[in-house]
Amino acid sequence: MIYYPNKLEMYANSLRLIYQKLILKDSIKPKYLDNLRKIYEFEATISDNISPLNLEEFCSELFNAVIFYKKFNYNLHIKGNYLVNQKILTCILLNIARKSEFLKMYILKEKIIIKSKFKPDKILKKLVGTLGGIMLKSLNTKTVYIQLNFEKTQKKTTDFDTAFYYCIDPLSPVNLYLNSQ
Repeated sequence: MIYYPNKLEMYANSLRLIYQKLILKDSIKPKYLDNLRKIYEFEATISDNISPLNLEEFCSELFNAVIFYKKFNYNLHIKGNYLVNQKILTCILLNIARKSEFLKMYILKEKIIIKSKFKPDKILKKLVGTLGGIMLKSLNTKTVYIQLNFEKTQKKTTDFDTAFYYCIDPLSPVNLYLNSQ
């Protein structure tokens, strides 16, 4: 099947190519990484690519890469494959990892719950809303709870990047989020 990108995808691709050329010309600068992060988030919000994903393995690889850059602890209590938009989930988890030092993911009544202490911003709220999730914040403890509704599936998980790749690629999502602060 032939795939024709829409106007927004072509625009995001053009912007990404401009910043990649600037990086090749001037080397990597934090402002370039910050703009590439924003482009990545924009691409995630317009993407409707849903695929089966083993959440425990994916989150474990992503958070192991985060540990190389900052002090971060995580606790995962999720098993099985779920139908997920991988780009949006990556943006959500890295936004949290950027602002927090601890994250806990577990299943409660067939819903994925993410628990952490941080101050959510409007971008994170938009990303969670795009997935149809709910974000709640405890005023007393400053703990944020995010509820995501992913459908469980028996389909084979799609490939995802390893922690090693996230660390060696200077333009990986982990580097975009943790080096552009």
